[in-house]
Amino acid sequence: MAHTFITMPLSRWALLALLFSIACPTSAEIAIITHPSLKASKLSIDDTAKLFLNTNPVLPDGTRVTLIAQSTTTESAKEFNNKVLHKKDQELRAYWARIIFSGSGQPPKTVDSDKTVKNMVASTPSAIGYIDVSAVDTSVKVILLVP
Repeated sequence: MAHTFITMPLSRWALLALLFSIACPTSAEIAIITHPSLKASKLSIDDTAKLFLNTNPVLPDGTRVTLIAQSTTTESAKEFNNKVLHKKDQELRAYWARIIFSGSGQPPKTVDSDKTVKNMVASTPSAIGYIDVSAVDTSVKVILLVP
């Protein structure tokens, strides 16, 4: 019986590969974006995490920024939270509950889509946000790509 799977015709292998790719899509690349006038030209993943977790609310050059995040229901937020913050939705909510309760900070402003983040960043000189790389255009500056 085990040999039946191995000797499957190529068309079945192709069908299995297609079904797997649909069921397990590859992750998206996330772009950390700023207003074009912001002096910062690049940012590390570690510095980005510190900004968005409010452990260091300024850029390495001392510039204060306005952070714009996405609702945890968006794919971009799921990717960002996993790849940059290394936190799942429930962990992130618990983290912010502790920070708010202790009075030591507030979470970033949260919006509902890549388009809204991009528009807010493009119209706010001190803004930093994240979007799927496919949503990037000339209205914003990319300072980090997270594969």
